[in-house]
Amino acid sequence: MYNELREKGDIEPWKSMKEDAISRANNSISSNHYGSLQKYVGAVALAYILDDSKKEIYANKVRDVILNRFSTLDIQQSSDWGKVVPNLGAFFSAILALDIVYDSLSLEDIIKCEDLISDRIFRVNRTGSWKTARYGTHGTWDIYKGDRTSKDDTYYYALINQITPDGVSPVTNTYAWSRVGGGDSRVSKSGYMDVLEFTGIDKRYYSNERIQKFMRWQFGSSINPAKELAIFGDMLPTESVGNSMLYRRVVNFDNEAAGYASWFLEGSQPIGHILTYIVPKEKLPPPVLPTSKIYENGGAFFRDPVDTNYGLQGVLYNITSQNEWHTHNEVNGLSLSGLGNRLLVNGGRLGAPTRAAKLNNTLTINGENHNSFTGGGITDGFTSEGIDYARGDDRDAIRFTSHYRDLILVHTTSSTPGYFIVNDRIEASNISDKIKIYFHPSSEKEVNITEDKREYTAPIDHKASIPLTKATFYYLTPPNEVNIEKSISAVQDRYPGYPEHNRLESVYSLENESLNKSISTL
Repeated sequence: MYNELREKGDIEPWKSMKEDAISRANNSISSNHYGSLQKYVGAVALAYILDDSKKEIYANKVRDVILNRFSTLDIQQSSDWGKVVPNLGAFFSAILALDIVYDSLSLEDIIKCEDLISDRIFRVNRTGSWKTARYGTHGTWDIYKGDRTSKDDTYYYALINQITPDGVSPVTNTYAWSRVGGGDSRVSKSGYMDVLEFTGIDKRYYSNERIQKFMRWQFGSSINPAKELAIFGDMLPTESVGNSMLYRRVVNFDNEAAGYASWFLEGSQPIGHILTYIVPKEKLPPPVLPTSKIYENGGAFFRDPVDTNYGLQGVLYNITSQNEWHTHNEVNGLSLSGLGNRLLVNGGRLGAPTRAAKLNNTLTINGENHNSFTGGGITDGFTSEGIDYARGDDRDAIRFTSHYRDLILVHTTSSTPGYFIVNDRIEASNISDKIKIYFHPSSEKEVNITEDKREYTAPIDHKASIPLTKATFYYLTPPNEVNIEKSISAVQDRYPGYPEHNRLESVYSLENESLNKSISTL
């Protein structure tokens, strides 16, 4: 196998990865940060394979970094994420590297490295919070030691439960990318499936329809035309997904998803590492521009059909199952992007203080929080040239009330700007009920009132990517009142000083003794 890997090193993209790995392997490492260590040890292990004349030197480098650097990582059974998840991920890479250089180390050195790794990773229990990180590193160790030779059902079902049957994340967008999607900070959570596939122990992943759907959604729907994440669940607009080592293994799952990934990663080069070089079975195909998609259990993810950072994306988020700790009360919630920015934000992160429906871009009756995190999904819709449409059903999320929300995206053309239309249809239970619709523009400075109870323009200046952007909200159905208030963007004890943003709360009364109300906003 090593000869085949060496032959690939003469052509791109493997040639650049080879050069990068050898360069970094021959430079000293100055940081004991988990990210630096996992990238360094993986680069040295790759150099060991590709630069055969110096393999003894590289083997000793792997040994030395494990014994002298990985030994400094503060890994322990803890409620502190930083002491568990990223450090387990770093040791995941160390186990793979040790396995690669095994034949060039003395038995004494192997035992020292194994003892160090075993002692550190089993300071963290096999079960507990962030369970897939534990399963991934402990499971990889079990395979290395020959203790696991059969499928790992515990890991498999924990992973699959983070994807709806239609392929959408029921958690939050950043966690979708960093968990199942393969983010560097949680590499063992997703990389373990590649170990299971590579060893032949468990071949349920690359051909798995649900994971394939997830990969198509991840690279084709969850990011906007500016290649930024749509906002839903526990996340901040400052969070990005970067150029993680496992992204390119998408080619092992699905050609369509690989085309979208090629579009997303265009212009980004992979580092030289065993995960970037060995795991993907082929190079990425030519880029494919994502298109609008509807996921019955997940939401509508609409976008302009032209490849420009300034294009529009509209998301109507509605999952029917599998919510978890990072999910917000945002059934029929909106995430809108355009002009190079996220136009709406939500309650941010982290946890319960940011979840309530009024802190997200959805609707309540009398300001009461939603009764559940899940709804009835997308019940109707289409995508077509020029216009996309979808309807979301709240099911039982709003107690004693039915709420159907329509999202329409009219596409941008060469002569006319695009826009969003939101239609809300409510069947209330009490004539005195007040309908409250919330929009959270990515805005901190004063909202301009062009016409009271009709037209409001917000500067997009809250963590904006491109300055001097504005978003106008036009109430086609005039409300009884519009309240402009400040709303939290993050939990202050976790993110001290993180700025608040503006919230538009439009309030509607029921009229003419009817419990039904239809409301349209542009």
